[in-house]
Amino acid sequence: TITRIRFESPRCFDGADGFVDVVASARTQPLRYSMDSVNWRFTPRFEGLRGARFYTVYVQSGAGCIRKETFYMP
Repeated sequence: TITRIRFESPRCFDGADGFVDVVASARTQPLRYSMDSVNWRFTPRFEGLRGARFYTVYVQSGAGCIRKETFYMP
């Protein structure tokens, strides 16, 4: 379950220094994280994001269950 998404928008209008931290929990570990459901990693922070667009984060449990959450970064 994705319990929280914390993000910080880029500092400048066309900047790419925004980031998102994903907080999730599951009964089976380890958790893996993705922004495209193809490339997975164990780190819940994604950096280098641009503002004024929608993003979707995916979390996969150790059992293979996938949850996703879409958010808007201003």
